Amino acid sequence: MTHSKLIALLLALTALAMGSCQSVRAGGNSADVDFSMVMDMDWILSELKTDSGTVVLNREKHVEQGFGNIFTLRFEDELAIGKAMPNTFRGPYTLGDEDRAITFGPMATTRMLALTQPEELSEDDFFAYMNNVVGWNLVGGNLELYTSTDGVMIFVPLDN
Repeated sequence: MTHSKLIALLLALTALAMGSCQSVRAGGNSADVDFSMVMDMDWILSELKTDSGTVVLNREKHVEQGFGNIFTLRFEDELAIGKAMPNTFRGPYTLGDEDRAITFGPMATTRMLALTQPEELSEDDFFAYMNNVVGWNLVGGNLELYTSTDGVMIFVPLDN
């Protein structure tokens, strides 16, 4: 292979690699995504991706264990509301000046004691991730919340 062909090949491979290495927050082509698209919908946590791995919540198992719909989220007006395990929560959220920036304010919660917790995620861990949320996106119909600790909380629409 000639020197010029090798350089052309390397440039092409570099361009291809750079095009496929989008930021995790970009989530693909989402230029037409607006926060109004996630408002007034019920969302349920499906996965949690972190540096140490991916946690997939087993919804069927949760229902069998009597947990029902836990780790839910809904945006109404300027409030984020939902159910953790076993407590419900409500608190303000703020959309930032940057594209798809979001933070959650202090959450008011009920104070019920959980006799059991799901194996995959405790309520305390859920709130810890929520407290560190810095961004959001709508990817493939799923709501992704990005944390400052490089976690991604993936919520799917909850069928009522």
